[in-house]
Amino acid sequence: MTGLGQGDSTKIALTILPIPFLRDQKRNAPLGILYVAAVLERAGYSVSVTDLREVDRSEWLKRLPEADVYGISATSMEYNLAVDLAHQIKEKREGIIVLGGVHATIVDTSSIDRVFDSVVNGEGELAILQLVSDVQNDELKKCYRFTPTSDIDSIPFPARHLLPYDSIVNTQIVEKGQPATTIITSRGCPYNCTFCANEKLWGRWVRFHSPDYVAEEIKLVMDQYHLRQFRFHDDTMTINKPRLRELSQKLKPLDIKWRCHGRVDTADVETLTLLKEAGCDEIGYGVETASQAALDLCRKGITVEQSIQAIKNTKKVGLKVRLYFVIGLPGDFGDLSGRMIDFIKATKPDGVDLSTLSPFPGSEIYENPAKFGMRLRTKNFSKYRLIFGLDDGEYKEDFVFEYDEMSNEELKHHRKKLLEFARAHNLEANK
Repeated sequence: MTGLGQGDSTKIALTILPIPFLRDQKRNAPLGILYVAAVLERAGYSVSVTDLREVDRSEWLKRLPEADVYGISATSMEYNLAVDLAHQIKEKREGIIVLGGVHATIVDTSSIDRVFDSVVNGEGELAILQLVSDVQNDELKKCYRFTPTSDIDSIPFPARHLLPYDSIVNTQIVEKGQPATTIITSRGCPYNCTFCANEKLWGRWVRFHSPDYVAEEIKLVMDQYHLRQFRFHDDTMTINKPRLRELSQKLKPLDIKWRCHGRVDTADVETLTLLKEAGCDEIGYGVETASQAALDLCRKGITVEQSIQAIKNTKKVGLKVRLYFVIGLPGDFGDLSGRMIDFIKATKPDGVDLSTLSPFPGSEIYENPAKFGMRLRTKNFSKYRLIFGLDDGEYKEDFVFEYDEMSNEELKHHRKKLLEFARAHNLEANK
């Protein structure tokens, strides 16, 4: 392999793959890849970002510009699509093909298809700069991993300008019919739920953008896209009250409307009031289940009573409440749909999101399913989906695992019952 030209003569093409379980493919702006693009742009490279989320596979290569380095980011659900695209590139073009993202970070590098010339393991902003430099000097390594930066304010704002308007702005994610986009103001999660891979991804270290950084990014986006609504994608907006207090003061004058995620054990009235004063309109809580036994087994670190109190507090300060449930958690047996429906009836949320448990690589449930009385039925990640609906027979699809205590048919019965309840009460989420 010969080295490439120096400096900005090197062309880098980054791609965004379809998300298998979403009907609204462009629901969320792809911030991760746009941060990487921003770092490359700042370093003087020629960068493109191609959004393939609503493009037929037969057209992928036609949409992708010629480049020296092709960067593909994928979760486990998108991994097979990433392999497909990489093979298309390899067959028709020259250039280095790189896999990054969640899947590349949490699995053993030896398990990744050899169609990829290199893998970025972990956060990509610093790694991609070294990788491109090595490509130029004909010194490409098979894997790149850098210690995540503690100063995430040093990372430039996502390069949203590299994508068309409809890849950034959506009219369904805050107030229906109103233009809005996504933003993230922190990285990481300090908790250790057994169904989540966050700890293997980043450890339990949370890094925050400063309130000034956040306010400046929001003002820039408001000016460029003429919108005043945002969906905050932080894992938990409520875990750092002093920082939230300062952030609230910065956001108040901007007169924006937004929604976010929180945890029920941090949802006291003072914290929620800070959110409300800063323009927050809705907060979502991962209550997961109405079974305390399942919550304990999954190390969620909350109680059903805390969830009930958090919902009361949220309504008290005038915020809307969205609840996130996971169907099929270990220990959530018996009449699981009945318990969840009773919980929903008692707490009266404004919306619910019903997810099917998918034990992805990196989570403890995936790595040691027997510990939870579970057997994985397949490791074909294309079947690992989070969201199923009533339309097109989706609710009939099997779970990718099985228990002795509850059959697949029973799990599908409870999922259908919950989906029907959510639809009948106008609570179901947009997909």
